[in-house]
Amino acid sequence: MGRIKDITGKRFGLWEVIEYSGTSKGLAGVAMWKCKCDCGEEKVIHGTALRQGTTTSCGCVAPSLISSAQTTHGMTKTRTYISWKAMRNRCNCETSPDYELYGKRGIKVCARWDSFENFVADMGERPKGMTLDRICNDGPYSKENCRWATSAVQSRNKRTSVFVEFDGKQMTLSEFGERI
Repeated sequence: MGRIKDITGKRFGLWEVIEYSGTSKGLAGVAMWKCKCDCGEEKVIHGTALRQGTTTSCGCVAPSLISSAQTTHGMTKTRTYISWKAMRNRCNCETSPDYELYGKRGIKVCARWDSFENFVADMGERPKGMTLDRICNDGPYSKENCRWATSAVQSRNKRTSVFVEFDGKQMTLSEFGERI
């Protein structure tokens, strides 16, 4: 090989150099190397491109890199994301059919929940059969004031619910009716 430094066996990104493959025809004296990518693809590559890092794989990782770069949380079509989006719409979007009952009434979403990732970190994923419920109906959507609840629990937790005291416990009128 003369002046050419042997790089057989060395790794450059996902390429492993297998053997010297001569010099390039277009660029006099540039060493060419047969390389094998971690995925199994083999290709002859300029030694300069390997050393300078202008090639690090056969391209096999590009689709996954593009996909991961375009994916923020990967939960866009989940029940959890749909609940988060609906909560934000009814509180922030004046064209939402529910805005009058939420945003116009002063119900806010805490600033931390502007990020879906923070919402999931605080609330966890939405359990099957449950939806987002504010514990205090006049309070904001926040970690301290929200829970995942069944429709039965939510139906008793409305502004229009009538509360009575029975046996020293406060309960909705419908709960009272069930007890007696």
